[in-house]
Amino acid sequence: MNAMLLVGHGTVRRQVMGDDVRRPSTAAEMAKMRALVRQALQEGAVGMSAGLEYEPGRWSTTGELVELAKELPGVHGVYISHERSEGSDPLWYVPSQDGPGPPTLLDAVRETIEVGERT
Repeated sequence: MNAMLLVGHGTVRRQVMGDDVRRPSTAAEMAKMRALVRQALQEGAVGMSAGLEYEPGRWSTTGELVELAKELPGVHGVYISHERSEGSDPLWYVPSQDGPGPPTLLDAVRETIEVGERT
């Protein structure tokens, strides 16, 4: 059996931000998260996963994902995402907080493509 492990974006985000995850990360937090991703890759992870439909990933920005994923090309790492929206009623959507409407599945796929293109 072969097993290839990924560093979890949510795990890294929670490690650095604790329970204060319902906001964008700061530059200092981003630097700490990026260092943890780098360390995991050096220790054998083959890429990074993201669960953007769930806490704490749902509160991250596309920019945060891009910055962390910039560690991947140097080790030929992969980015695997459970996108933010996989239907008409995403688990995380709260109309009173999120404005005009939930993102569509196409929006979520575009975000995943953007992470790849920008890294």
